[in-house]
Amino acid sequence: MLTLRNCAFVDPTVARVSTAMLCRTSPALGPDRPWSVRALVAGRDPARVLRVGVLIVTLRGENRGTSVDIDWIDRVFSDQQGVAAFIRQMSGGRKYLEWQAFPATELYSQQEKDDLADLSKGTRDAARDRGIPIEAFKHWIWMTDEGVSNAGSTSGEDSFMGAKDFTVSVATHELLHRYRAGHADAVKNDDYGDGYCVMGLYQRSFVNTRLRGTHSSNVDPIAGPGLSAPLAWAIGWLDSRNVLALPGDPPVGTRIDLSVFSGAPTPEGDRIVAATVGASPATHADPAQYWLEYRQAHGFDRGINDGPNAVPPADRPGVIHASRLTVDPVAGNQQKGSPRTFFHAAAPAVVGARLSEIAGLTPRVEAVSSELPLVRLVLDPPVRYAYLFKGSSYLRYNRLTNRTDAGYPLPIADYWNGMAAAGFADNLDAVLPWFGSRLYFFKGSSYVRYDLGADRVDPGYPQPIAGNWPGLAEHGFGANLDAAVNWGNEFAYFFKGSRYLRYDMLADTAQGPYDIGTSWGVGFAEAGFGTDIDSCVPLYDGKDYFLKGSSYLAYD
Repeated sequence: MLTLRNCAFVDPTVARVSTAMLCRTSPALGPDRPWSVRALVAGRDPARVLRVGVLIVTLRGENRGTSVDIDWIDRVFSDQQGVAAFIRQMSGGRKYLEWQAFPATELYSQQEKDDLADLSKGTRDAARDRGIPIEAFKHWIWMTDEGVSNAGSTSGEDSFMGAKDFTVSVATHELLHRYRAGHADAVKNDDYGDGYCVMGLYQRSFVNTRLRGTHSSNVDPIAGPGLSAPLAWAIGWLDSRNVLALPGDPPVGTRIDLSVFSGAPTPEGDRIVAATVGASPATHADPAQYWLEYRQAHGFDRGINDGPNAVPPADRPGVIHASRLTVDPVAGNQQKGSPRTFFHAAAPAVVGARLSEIAGLTPRVEAVSSELPLVRLVLDPPVRYAYLFKGSSYLRYNRLTNRTDAGYPLPIADYWNGMAAAGFADNLDAVLPWFGSRLYFFKGSSYVRYDLGADRVDPGYPQPIAGNWPGLAEHGFGANLDAAVNWGNEFAYFFKGSRYLRYDMLADTAQGPYDIGTSWGVGFAEAGFGTDIDSCVPLYDGKDYFLKGSSYLAYD
């Protein structure tokens, strides 16, 4: 037996391993003859192993802002939810890390750092002058410890991070740039909007309590979320046999079976963990290729159902995640040409849940097997109708013909079964489409749930908003709402007066309240929609339509 340090050939939680185990996990080392430790290290496959040096940089004349030391850096890498485990799991054993942490070293003053024409070269030269073995490592992480939070950035062979921000998520994010992974965005190139991918901003991360310490003011050392399937594929960590490729216009009724994606299968594995619709992108503006994957709340995705810092129970359903793969074309950007994903939609992995439209069709969860685990999706025709309510009447708007259907408006009481008996046949405050075939109607301090499949109000309604929608009443949203909308990414938004709440539809938690005028982008308040919105209508064309008085606003 032997003791390994700063190495991730095997499970980093196992401190002592046999040479036989090393040979099994690293085939290039060979299984048929005994090896010395020196021979094992010398025989490692350099194509699979990235050697990383981590140095704590202090500035001349500045006090240290943390007590980060070598042992804690080793824990960030070697923890079972640490950086090395992340790289190994997400690559399906295709990539490993070796690392070495170096103690706090004074390299330059703040002014000298600011004056460097090339920060990477200047930092390497300064470290080399102090005897640091620069050439022994393929990638360097420089942890500047001046007490200022400055997150991280990667350029070429170097990553720069603030010591206060050095967490598993930040370190893996920056190292994945080393593997040529781009960002996971929402709409704009700098949005970082995909909370299900570590290349976003880690909204679905969780606190790794084993790494909590007193080394800095960062009291929430986070890990996760996992890497999205399209980025794993684009950087070579996911084989084509693991991806079901559908044509750009798959027929209605197409069925897709997806195993849970918790990191790439091993090179010998043949599980289908993702599906694509459309051809590979040629430019950033190409919207052709959409990706579907099934993610569960375990491992690096433990926060996937309950948001940041949560440890969800094992029976949480997970989500179906949809994103669009593009190519970053930004001139002068060192990530130019790297793959980038844009978040499209998410829905819980429960029967009946639907995603937003993809390639003219609407993915729906048809079946779930928790034992395998596996989901079956079916591609339904596009959602055709939107319903608008006013007073005691409603109308049906055909989004395919872009007009109101003939014969409308009609009385709510005559055509929405159970609404009159529940007292909801007129003067509704808000309507919220839910997952599957459910609608929620709000009026005063009460609400009803309507089953579109059964075409009736569910038994037992109305119910009070307070106590059934956590956080609404507590924040002043327990009665007389203005509007509500399902954003298609598992979040609903409730509007009242000049404020709104963001509601996590999977976790049943509310965040806010926030000011509408300052939070909904340029032009929203300026158009007069910063307060007293009447309703919001999603037409599934990439925009939602806010109505107020006799005007409307299209929100992209």
